[in-house]
Formats: sequence, C-alpha cells, structure tokens
Amino acid sequence: MPHARRERTFVPAASDGTKAEHEIAQALREVALKYPAGLIEAQLRDVRRIAFHVSLILLRKGAGAPVCDLGGGVGMFSLGCVLAGMEATLVDNFSDPVNDAFGKDVLELHRNLGVSVVSRDVIEQGIDFPPDSFEAVTTFDSMEHWHHSPKKALERMRAMLKPGGTFHFLEHGLSPEPGIAQWQHRLNGVQQRIAGGCHLDRPIEQLVRDAGFEITRLDHDQLAGPKFMQPWSYLYEGVATRMEAA
Repeated sequence: MPHARRERTFVPAASDGTKAEHEIAQALREVALKYPAGLIEAQLRDVRRIAFHVSLILLRKGAGAPVCDLGGGVGMFSLGCVLAGMEATLVDNFSDPVNDAFGKDVLELHRNLGVSVVSRDVIEQGIDFPPDSFEAVTTFDSMEHWHHSPKKALERMRAMLKPGGTFHFLEHGLSPEPGIAQWQHRLNGVQQRIAGGCHLDRPIEQLVRDAGFEITRLDHDQLAGPKFMQPWSYLYEGVATRMEAA
C-alpha cells in the first residue's frame, strides 16, 4: 500500500525565519493557483512545508545561492527557491502518473519563473553536475522511490556541493521501533511491486552518514494515523553538511 501524504508538523528552527517563511508562503499560494485545477488543492496543502524548507536554506545560504532539488516532480519547492531569490535546478525523470497527466503545463510554469528543469533518472543515469556546483541539494519524499541503492547518488550529491554545502532531506524510512521495522521488512517486496519500486525500510540516517555527510540537524516523526499505516509513515527530516577529506 502506498503511503498517503499528510500535513507536516515540523516548526521553524529559529524565530528569525518566521518573516521569510511567511512571505515565501504567501508567494507560493499565488503560484499554486496557476497550477492545473486538479493539482491546486494538493499544492496549497503543501505550502507550509515548502516555505519552511525554502526559508531554512535561504537563512543559511542567502539570496543567489544555487540549489538543486532531486526528485521534486511537479511540486513547488524549486519555485519557492526562485521566489526567494535563489537559483533552482529541478532534476527528475518525470515518469509517474501525476507527471504524465500534468507535467507539461507545470514544468512550463517552472521554466517561465526561472527554474532550470533537467529530465534525468538520477539512479539509472547518474547525476551529471560538476563538483562544487551547488550550495544546497534537497530530496523530499524521493529516496524511497529510487529503485536501486542510493549510495552512489548520495556520494555524487556530496561531490556536487560546494565546501560547506548542505543536504536537506525529508524521507520515509526504517523505523527504530523493532515491531514496525519488522513489518517494513516483510512488506517491502510487495510495496516495490505495487508502488513503482518504493522502499519502506531504507535506513536514511545511516545512508546519509555513510556517503560522507555530517548530520547537523535530525528530527524523527511517526506520522499520526491508524496503527496499520505505521510501516508507511516513519519520517526522517534533517540537514547534513558536506564533510571534507582529512
């Protein structure tokens, strides 16, 4: 069973980000109304989460910072970055049903507002950017959909970050609760067959550390909902910094 998207409950890390977050949210609501009718409601529900993450990067990196969003699809995160004065590159293979139905119009909106759109499967084709290209790289609800191990992609993401660059992630993954984790392992094969290769049991924290990142912020969250949904609803939300070789 594929997981259902729910309202995020994360709050800003610092009070000085509130104004920026509010302004970004207002701009995103206006842009959401330009989406195809079938997507507007979902985009409006996601404004708060996107505004939080955009403001977090803006406060750390400043206007003009180049940001790469991997697997963002038809979502508004890349748009939020350009609305906040940063440079945004969106990388996705745009192959899921939502992209098939609405991608053409939505991606044209992205391009018109200044987002650089790259159609590429980051697992099958790799990530093709020079070293030290970005101040920040992001993945949101993306890694669980990568069909093969994300190890090489994460290592490449580290390389394409500038020194001191940050990796921002919000991903479903392996629960630390043994009972839930056991069900995640049991259901993972079925999940991959019926949900486009989606993985339930990836140890997100360990994967990020093993790729050469130092995690500087990490929150865990078991989303509220029926008990039977717990294998699909454990979240890792964090920020990691590119570690330099000794």
